[in-house]
Formats: sequence, structure tokens, C-alpha cells
Amino acid sequence: MGFPWMDPIAGGLVGVMIAHTGAEMVWQSVSDLTDTVDEAEIQRLEAIINGVGGVEALHSVRLRKMGPYSIVDARISVGRDLSVSAASQVAERARAAVMGE
Repeated sequence: MGFPWMDPIAGGLVGVMIAHTGAEMVWQSVSDLTDTVDEAEIQRLEAIINGVGGVEALHSVRLRKMGPYSIVDARISVGRDLSVSAASQVAERARAAVMGE
């Protein structure tokens, strides 16, 4: 057709696209395996938990991906004057608030 140089250029472009897609997949897999999460997601969870009545302090929030699900681990403090039952209810409200999101 008169353009013998087009085939190597097109092949090179396809190769670059395949390499780019592969690199993205590897990066996502490594991020998932090392429990890397978006900081904005952590901040959103902190805001939700801090908004629950009875939560006096939020000490830590950890977020891990497990397949299509997210596992959240949070340490909260409640008032010293609360009974164990009332403190458990506060923790359950915090869990329900996170699950609702």
C-alpha cells in the first residue's frame, strides 16, 4: 500500500498500550496485597465514627481490602461512667454507621 513503516509503528503502539495496562494491573495488585488504602477513605470513616453519639475519642482506624469487601478496624473510647452494656451499644452504633456507608 506504500506505507511499509506503518506496521512497525502500529505494533509498537499496541505493545505500549499492553505494557501500560499490565503495569496498572500489577500496581493495583501490589497495593491490594500491601493493604494500601486511599487516605480520603480513612478520613471519611473517621468522620462517620466521630459523628456517633457516645464516641469520645477515636484512636485508630485501619482499612483493608478483602476481595470486593473492606474490613474496618477502629479503636474508640467511650465515657468512663458508661456501663459495659452501654459502651457496647455505642460500639454497635459506630459499627452500624460504618456498615451503612
